[in-house]
Amino acid sequence: MQTCPHCGSANVRKSRRYKAERTLLRPFPAWFRCRECRKRFVGTDWPLARRWAVGAAAVVGVMWAGSVIVPKGGQGRVKSTPAAELPAPSQLSVLDVELTGEALRAAAERGDPQAQHRLGLELLQTFREEGDPAVLAEAVHMLKEAAGRGNPRSQLVLGALYENGRGVIQDFKEAADWYRRAAENGEAEAMLRLGLMAEAGRGMGRDLVESYVWLNLAAARGATEAEIRREAVRRQLTPQQVARGQERCRVLDAAIPHAQTHDPAAAFAPR
Repeated sequence: MQTCPHCGSANVRKSRRYKAERTLLRPFPAWFRCRECRKRFVGTDWPLARRWAVGAAAVVGVMWAGSVIVPKGGQGRVKSTPAAELPAPSQLSVLDVELTGEALRAAAERGDPQAQHRLGLELLQTFREEGDPAVLAEAVHMLKEAAGRGNPRSQLVLGALYENGRGVIQDFKEAADWYRRAAENGEAEAMLRLGLMAEAGRGMGRDLVESYVWLNLAAARGATEAEIRREAVRRQLTPQQVARGQERCRVLDAAIPHAQTHDPAAAFAPR
């Protein structure tokens, strides 16, 4: 399942207008656009990759079967892995395998925050397709569980839900609080949105220095839109305010992790 690296949403579509350059590390690239945050990004065309994998597996399977069934100079035999060497299902993290369906739900119910996040996004997608309010309520519940366990992507999505009043009441203060938690955990998109809220005075008092700080941190972590907004805010500040903001940026930049984008399908990407 392809997810947006900016907001973590699974509500993305493949772009037919843009062609991505194929590289050794990404042999099946494709441009996607997120329907939630409207950002474009390059991902992996997994349907195409799976078609190639199935074909390759069929060829390898035939070759392997021939070597096992009719080995050179002897009878064929198959070596199996002892059951004792296999990991128990409870030891498998959602980060280790691409869990789906009941396995994903079981991991979420065990309290795995990554599984709760992914299940929450899948439920949001199901709600968009079916419109069942009970599904939306469960999605919000899963995202809150994951956010409460420190998952920064869930904190970001929850902030967006509160900002837009989707599945929860529209509450700018609550949105800003969740954006701040995600930002402090290194989410560049949350830093951008927190900076925009501070600039507009939504969920907090209007504070252009605070806006400049978070936009500056977001830009440093690759949020290109933040660069444009940061410069617009900076032009409204005095040199003393800019200096004060940059001093705070240095402190926060050293304390906040530079989060790595996690793609649930990354474990299966070609190396």
